[in-house]
Amino acid sequence: HPYAAVGAALAAFDSALHGAASVAAERLLRDAMEGDAAGAISRALAASNGIPGFGHAVYRRRDPRADMLFGRMARLPAYRAPMRAAERLAAVVSSRLDRPANVDLALAVLAVGAGFPPGGAQALFALARSAGWIAHAADEYRQAPLRLRAESRYIGPA
Repeated sequence: HPYAAVGAALAAFDSALHGAASVAAERLLRDAMEGDAAGAISRALAASNGIPGFGHAVYRRRDPRADMLFGRMARLPAYRAPMRAAERLAAVVSSRLDRPANVDLALAVLAVGAGFPPGGAQALFALARSAGWIAHAADEYRQAPLRLRAESRYIGPA
């Protein structure tokens, strides 16, 4: 059922390496807005195993989703302070690592600039992804059942 498909997707979405990554990026951004970027990054590293909002397994050189969002927000006054903080964070990260800002940092800027409560970036990302999840579920209805079922052959001891 479509509700079950979206429910399952949302359950998997609340992972530190997926949808919840924007929560950590938002926390980092808010911290950088209150103080220095290097200190915010140090605190994020001490609390986790990475720098949220930077690097991506697929978009290794640049995240086009982040580029589009940053480009749109750069022109709007509400986003000036969070954009400046994101730029300071990016300057610190780029001086040490080859990890560009990703969509999680862009969503954090969007949420903070729009005045969303903490966690707003994750909610926005989940809402945006929902359309794709529903489209995927609708496409699955047209596919042959069990088409992806793996076949196996036991090769161990008799």
